[in-house]
Amino acid sequence: MGERITYFIAVVAAGAVFAASGGIQASEKAVQTELGQARTTAPRAGPDASIPFPNSGGIRDWYPDGTQGLYVQDAQGRWYHATLMGPCFDLPYTESIAFLTRGADSLDKFSAVAVRGRRCQFSSFVASAPPPAKARRHKDKSHG
Repeated sequence: MGERITYFIAVVAAGAVFAASGGIQASEKAVQTELGQARTTAPRAGPDASIPFPNSGGIRDWYPDGTQGLYVQDAQGRWYHATLMGPCFDLPYTESIAFLTRGADSLDKFSAVAVRGRRCQFSSFVASAPPPAKARRHKDKSHG
């Protein structure tokens, strides 16, 4: 009986220490970092932006910002950030995407990307600082 009480007290104490240290939030952040989903730099907020001719040489490079965003570099070397309406789970793991512009020949906040057959809609598209230096960069392998 004394062994059970000792075990119970140890479990309760461990749970209290975990909760007091912000354990759930710290654990979620550690998992996101491990999966490459933690946002490493905050995109610059600003006016809506657009890239002309995204499917005809207008895009030089792109980099996923976890599952919630995407950095895009235009042919002149300027960087932009697209925030997605919802998570795009395969984005951090894919080597190619398609830029979907719905007939317009401009990538903007009304655009989307197709990732492994799934449409990921933009909610915003603004000028941005470049992605973090340690980022895995993708040369433009998009087809759309």
